[in-house]
Amino acid sequence: YRLAQQINTEYRNSKDPVCCVGFTEGAIILLGKIIPLLNFPLYLVTYKFSFYGDEMSGDLSKEVVIDFDNSKYDGKRVLIFDDILDRGITVKKFLEQARMKTKAIDFKVCMLLVKPNPENVYGEADFFGSMVSDVWVVGYGFDTNYKHRNADGVGPIKESFKNL
Repeated sequence: YRLAQQINTEYRNSKDPVCCVGFTEGAIILLGKIIPLLNFPLYLVTYKFSFYGDEMSGDLSKEVVIDFDNSKYDGKRVLIFDDILDRGITVKKFLEQARMKTKAIDFKVCMLLVKPNPENVYGEADFFGSMVSDVWVVGYGFDTNYKHRNADGVGPIKESFKNL
């Protein structure tokens, strides 16, 4: 509720719909919970892409080309939702392409969780739910090898269980 209130304050005077962008699969649960709490005009666009591959950490050298429907971005404010800001690769790469390929008015970023990481290549989120220590978490949309995403809370997972 606190996160929704902060976002509502930012967009309270929006007459035009805000383009809300969600990165799947991680942000799906966040989106399902927060979208009904937002009280400004909006529409939702989702993208499924990853800079992780089979690894447990993102790869800056991996290239993903994103196709943008400019009718949804040009002249709009854009609010990006993702699950966690760790190294920031996904949001950085998305924003690089979005800024080159669209004429959006502005971009804001909302993360459910933020990790303190000296290797963060993006920077700070405009909105975030909570800080989390540098541990691997599962539940509420976070997974490990496609497991535990549906747990109704977020918690750390032991290293020995990550690959099971």
